[in-house]
Amino acid sequence: MVAPPRLRRMTWVLVLGCSVLLTGCLVPKSRLDECHKLSQTLQARNSQLKDSVVSLRSQNQDLVERAGDDARQVQMQAEAIERLERSVVAYQKEREQLARSFDELKRQVRDPMSARLPDPVSAEAPPPALLRKFATFSEGHPGCTFDVTEAISTFDPTRLFEPGSDRLTPDGRAWLSAYARLLRAPEARDVGLRIVAPDDAKPVRRAGLASPSVEPASLGSDRAARVRDLIAASAGIDAARVEVADDDGSRPPSRGLEIHLRRLAPAATPSSP
Repeated sequence: MVAPPRLRRMTWVLVLGCSVLLTGCLVPKSRLDECHKLSQTLQARNSQLKDSVVSLRSQNQDLVERAGDDARQVQMQAEAIERLERSVVAYQKEREQLARSFDELKRQVRDPMSARLPDPVSAEAPPPALLRKFATFSEGHPGCTFDVTEAISTFDPTRLFEPGSDRLTPDGRAWLSAYARLLRAPEARDVGLRIVAPDDAKPVRRAGLASPSVEPASLGSDRAARVRDLIAASAGIDAARVEVADDDGSRPPSRGLEIHLRRLAPAATPSSP
């Protein structure tokens, strides 16, 4: 018995469908292995990338911390440089000050009296060159001092006079003669002297006073007069340039005999008729 055509067509359809299904299930094993290996490779690569990301994050964190440390170090170095610059400026100022002090010291070594001379010198002060001479004199004579600012020589009376007398000792006469010779210098021609001797409670009686009723002069004024006469004679100057001043008692006796140097006022020129 022959099958109807419709049944034959259905049979062929089923056969073709099964063939297609069997063809899809029969994929080569090598192809599957390649896919499996590729999957494993991708997974390994993914793991490596994850590790790289973690490492890069760690490195980035380290770099951020190092950048912060570097910024702090740069700030510290900037502050250190600023301190060094201030120190350099201070050292430069100190060097300039030392240089000025050294120059001043050299000037004083060349001219020891320059540091003690008054600046500026007043109109009544003697010339600086003369002041230096009297200062040098005082340095070589113990018991004599010289105030450069005031231009005053002070002598110890015990080295000039005999005790309780206006008589000069040999050393006192030699000292005052040497002192007077300084007034022969050209720069001393316009210089006058004022002598003040310490007063003494015990008066001295001059030789030749016959009457005891005559009041004796004070010891201080007599000593000052003795010094005036000797200086005027030794210096060869007019005694009018040497003034004797009485001690008013305000000076302490320990100050000694003082010789004040002062510049004399220029003499007035007579007017022509």
